Amino acid sequence: MFALTRIPGTGDRQVLPDESTQFSLDHTVIGSAPIDPVYVVEQRARPGYRIFSFDPKTGSDTTIFTVPDGAIIYGISLSPDKETMAVSYTPDFEADGGGLWLLDMKTLELTETSAAKPGVFLTEPEFAADGRSVFVTHVDRTEDDEQLAIAEVELDDGTTTIVTNEGITPAVANEKLYYLEVDTESARRSIGVRDRDGNTSSIDVDDGNRDLDHLVATSERHPIHVAVLESDSEPSISFGAPADAHGNHNVRSTWWTLSSSIDAASATNIDPIIIYDATTTTDGTVVYATLEGLAVADGERLDLIASRAIRFVTS
Repeated sequence: MFALTRIPGTGDRQVLPDESTQFSLDHTVIGSAPIDPVYVVEQRARPGYRIFSFDPKTGSDTTIFTVPDGAIIYGISLSPDKETMAVSYTPDFEADGGGLWLLDMKTLELTETSAAKPGVFLTEPEFAADGRSVFVTHVDRTEDDEQLAIAEVELDDGTTTIVTNEGITPAVANEKLYYLEVDTESARRSIGVRDRDGNTSSIDVDDGNRDLDHLVATSERHPIHVAVLESDSEPSISFGAPADAHGNHNVRSTWWTLSSSIDAASATNIDPIIIYDATTTTDGTVVYATLEGLAVADGERLDLIASRAIRFVTS
């Protein structure tokens, strides 16, 4: 049975991922797993900045999109039917904003769905269960105080609507939207839940004593996974420049599981590690991009790729 894994840390933490540093090192396949192919963003020196498919069974990879010079990716999400990938993207990093684009998995053509607006970034995309819309973390830096929210982007016309304020990192399961609640001190110690009728509730993890990150969910057949940050000697959370990371990725975290009934949360025994992004496959397997590469959780961490350049993953 596959279990959970960990996530980035406290300290100087930001919502937007680090795209300013690129690594020239190639990746090395060091493990295999009996799971379906996943899609990965690899941020090597251009033209090695790409999205590629990776088959954990065979270790083979295929480039499906090469990121043009000057462009930036802020997250990816594969649709339920596997035919479309939502890409948080801007073709010009100097534009100070990021919109939502769609990558056709058959033609490999990238088209704009929701245009970037100055000072606004649409990050951490997550397809709705019906595939007709995409939830995103909506980062608004048009005012002195940064505003964080969960927004929904309708794919037919690109209409973007704020679903709930003070939240980030959407995850969809059981016909519900889950997200990390952001409190007045910018800490994330609880999970918000919104059903399709708009009713909301909140779930504390470890009695709200720990900071959270990287929430992932699949379906009612599998538990929800949330990464819990390890304690820091000087805990603080702040948000920085758009080029900075979702977390500063210098603090490790441990995966916890929440049962489908959401009546209890428990920590796993998987070794803590610094995480950049995470996803779950249809069979509930947790796959995550770490400081060291790409891994899956199977009672313990199983490393698939050794690399410093893996940034995002979806399945």
